[in-house]
Amino acid sequence: MVIALAYSLIAEDITPLIPGLSTDDLAIYVVVLIGIAHVLDNVVYQPFVLGNAVNLHPLVVILAIIGGSVLMGVWGMLLAIPTVVVVKTAVETLFKELKDYRII
Repeated sequence: MVIALAYSLIAEDITPLIPGLSTDDLAIYVVVLIGIAHVLDNVVYQPFVLGNAVNLHPLVVILAIIGGSVLMGVWGMLLAIPTVVVVKTAVETLFKELKDYRII
């Protein structure tokens, strides 16, 4: 974002791809475009792609990342999905083994 903003502030003769955009407001357009891309990445792409990769529901992915960030900050966000996958696998294996031995 810093590089894009710096370029948008020093750019002079740019012909916009979309008619009606002026070079005077180029920094605002850059911030809006990067904001839209960031929101799409966090709300749409990351939960669905990551959820399909580890076989989790997208809502579980979102809640795990939010919970991890609340509990441990950036490290919690990074370790949230692996922790959820490990716990999910352990619980599934436990219940499978308990059913195999007819305990439940």
